[in-house]
Amino acid sequence: MSMRVLSNQFQALAQSSIRSASQTHEKSAERLATGKRINSASDNAAASAISSKMTVEIKTSEQAFRNLNDSISLLQTFEGSARSIVDIMGRMRQLAVASGNQTLSTGDSTNLASEYLGLRAEVARIANSTDWNGMNLYNGTLGTNGKIGISTGDSSIEVDLGTSYKLVTQSVTRVAGTGVGNTNGSSLYQLKIPNVNDLQAGDVINFLLYSNNQSHMYTFRLSQAEIDILKTNSTSVIDDEPQWISNAGTLSNYTITLSGSTTPGVLNVQLAHPSRADWFFALDSSITADTTIHPNVTRGDLAFSSGLYPIAPHGSGQTIEAIDKAINSFTQKIAKVGSSINRLESALTNELSKKQTVIQSQSRIIDTNYAAGTTALARSQIITKASINMHNIGSHAKRIVLTLLASQ
Repeated sequence: MSMRVLSNQFQALAQSSIRSASQTHEKSAERLATGKRINSASDNAAASAISSKMTVEIKTSEQAFRNLNDSISLLQTFEGSARSIVDIMGRMRQLAVASGNQTLSTGDSTNLASEYLGLRAEVARIANSTDWNGMNLYNGTLGTNGKIGISTGDSSIEVDLGTSYKLVTQSVTRVAGTGVGNTNGSSLYQLKIPNVNDLQAGDVINFLLYSNNQSHMYTFRLSQAEIDILKTNSTSVIDDEPQWISNAGTLSNYTITLSGSTTPGVLNVQLAHPSRADWFFALDSSITADTTIHPNVTRGDLAFSSGLYPIAPHGSGQTIEAIDKAINSFTQKIAKVGSSINRLESALTNELSKKQTVIQSQSRIIDTNYAAGTTALARSQIITKASINMHNIGSHAKRIVLTLLASQ
């Protein structure tokens, strides 16, 4: 074996081995200390990119999880209030049935009507005050017309609460100069509906005509065709789904006809009797004593029942009919909400499973294998010590050459 002074192969090999072993030692120590196999993109560029995308996906799933939980809480809030309203309306129906019993005294009927009106006001209060995160759940302002989109990141789930109850306007006014009785018992009244362009199909208008101690309450639902009549100067008849009652509990031979007018937004109300010429007036928003009888426009599942009260015999029957419609609509909505909650809970389960799968996949990419890491660390330590010894041996080779020269 030749011996050299200018080029020391042993030292060069030892230095290279020390450097390589030191790098391995540092990487192994870093991975064991952090628990991550990839601590920088230089460790594994492709795996680092994949892991970064997985991190984004995990965070997205976590936010989708929060979105779904919030939405379930919102629906549960609505369901609880809706069940309370159905219970109250069940009692209102009971009172309406009781009011049709002719064995009741006048005082009994008054007490029944008083309780009924109190319950009706409570239904309106619940509808007006039930909200989530400052958003009312009943008046259709939630999301887009009562529809909310629940984002899960890659997709969206739509839940439609619709409009259950909304007081569209309580500023319906009687047009001045109308409401004069004629000799043949026919009177014409005109009611001005503000913001008529904001009306929607299914909106309900309620108003009261009165004269001395007699009054007639009228409630009817507007179709889209009838709204179109009110928006223009058409005088076509409006007669879709009418209901009306009198304070005497009978129709008293009065007939009422509604139509559009030559002025957009103005409703013509014609009240007639074959022999009587009573002078009726329409209550309007200028009357402040009792807001429950102001003319108004309401919207939603509760709208049709919001203007009736149980006065026998006709009033009780029509009130029962209106309550039945509202209860049926609400029970269907409760079932729909329950179905939506089930769907969202299924989406929650799916998001949780998806998140766990991605976490497991990412773990296989970036997490340290402590068995392999500990072995690599021990190996690098052994190689480092051996390389240092080899470096020392290489340094000793030069001294051997000097010894040979000195012996000459």
